[in-house]
Order: sequence, then C-alpha cells, then structure tokens
Amino acid sequence: MEALGIEAVYSGRNDITTKKNEKISGTAKKKYEYAILHHGTLLVSLNKIMAEKCLTPSQFKLSNKSIASVKSRIINISEIVGNCSVSKVKECLIEEFKATYTNADIITPHFLQKDFYETYYMLIDNSWIMGESFSDDWIVQKEWGTVRFSIEEEERIRSVKYETDVIETDFLNEFFSGLKGMKLDKNELGNYLEALKRKKMYSDMCIKIAIDMVEKITSVLQGDKEV
Repeated sequence: MEALGIEAVYSGRNDITTKKNEKISGTAKKKYEYAILHHGTLLVSLNKIMAEKCLTPSQFKLSNKSIASVKSRIINISEIVGNCSVSKVKECLIEEFKATYTNADIITPHFLQKDFYETYYMLIDNSWIMGESFSDDWIVQKEWGTVRFSIEEEERIRSVKYETDVIETDFLNEFFSGLKGMKLDKNELGNYLEALKRKKMYSDMCIKIAIDMVEKITSVLQGDKEV
C-alpha cells in the first residue's frame, strides 16, 4: 500500500484498513498439506451501493465494530489515490512481492476455456451460492466469527455440516470431526472440551471457539434459546 501512497494497517482478524478504519481489503487462507493459499480482495473502484445489496454480514459483526452498514465502512483505493486502476495495483503488488520474496516466481495463470466454464456454472448455481439449509438453533455468533451448523445423529453423532467465516478453519474441522461417534450429551461434550484443553497444542483463540461451541450445543440441548 505504501507504493500507492496509502498508510494501511492490519485490522481485526483478516482486514486491511486505512488508519481511519476504512476497509480496503479482506483476506482469507486455505491450508493444504504442502502449501497455504492466501487470497483476498483489494477494492479499487467497487460499486459500494451494489456491495451493500450483495454483502450481508451479521449485525453482530457490524455492531461489534460500531458500524452502521457495509457501505459506511469500505473505501475504494481510487477514492484515496486519484486515477488509480486495477492494472496499477497489480503492478505495485508484483513489485512488492519481488522486493520482499527475492526468490519467488511470479506465475501468470492460464485457464482453459473448458475449466473456465465449469467453474462459472458452479459459481452461479443456487446450491453453491445459498449453501445448505441450517436450523436457526445452530448458529454461533461471537467476536471471533460466525458458525452455522447442523448435527445428524441416531444413537450417536453421525456427521456435522457447517459453514463459517472463522479464520481458524483447521481447528474447526478438527473440532467437528472429533464429535463424530459421540453421544449428543452434556457430559460427553464437557469431557471432550476438557480433553482439547489438556492437549495444550491449541491457541487460546481455538480453545475459546471450542468453549463457545460446546456452550451453544449444550444450551440447545437444554432448550435455552438465548445463548
């Protein structure tokens, strides 16, 4: 951002903002066995009215940041730097990567037309856009993010389906995988949580997520809708 004349700061869990807390980027990552895919947005000349209609973060997130709406928080790079274009931002990114990672290769992806259309049709499909249906009972919204999930069980938990904006996706995968085969029971959930704490291999944030998730599931089992 300095190359563009912007004083940017890392904010919250995954945002890049101006010093006035105006958001210019949101990022995410996916961890694979041999690599980490890091990706994000850079708002150059986004139609903010359209963004307001398309993006629907939870009111918990907005109120937690004392923000009235999506539109009121985001800002385009072109609003800060006059005559800025996507190509100019790309040039700056490439030069910064070269300067920071001297041995890195800059790769320009080439997509086959067949692959492009396969991805295009997948992304416009309603099942991909809307996701699966979840019961409103199984929603957790905290400062660390939001998780919507459903649990399938007979005598024991068979599977868990979920969607989330939580950064700690690897831990969340482990957490839900560990539930399989358990009884959906307050005592078993409590024992499971204590076992996670004893491992001492997870960050404080991961343990906080586990505590909030167990508390939510327990509250639903007890019929308490307020948690």
